[in-house]
Amino acid sequence: MLHRLEKRLRPLCIRALKRVFIMCDQDMDGALKDAELNDFQLVCFGLALDAEELQNVKQVHTDIRTNNTQDAVCVLHACPSPLCTL
Repeated sequence: MLHRLEKRLRPLCIRALKRVFIMCDQDMDGALKDAELNDFQLVCFGLALDAEELQNVKQVHTDIRTNNTQDAVCVLHACPSPLCTL
């Protein structure tokens, strides 16, 4: 799933995550609302986010976009959504 040397997701993993993203984007607006993000979390990891964890995920995303950093290894870079574009 992860190319260890390049620290990047492999193409098949990216395709699978995009499919899960699309499946969880119930209103098909290209962005995950809180409930949809929780569905994504449940499908991918089998655990729901509590309110604090959800805010932390959103803050990390904001920080990454604001700082335009490449240091984060984040699944969301593979998503077709503006919410997920890093």
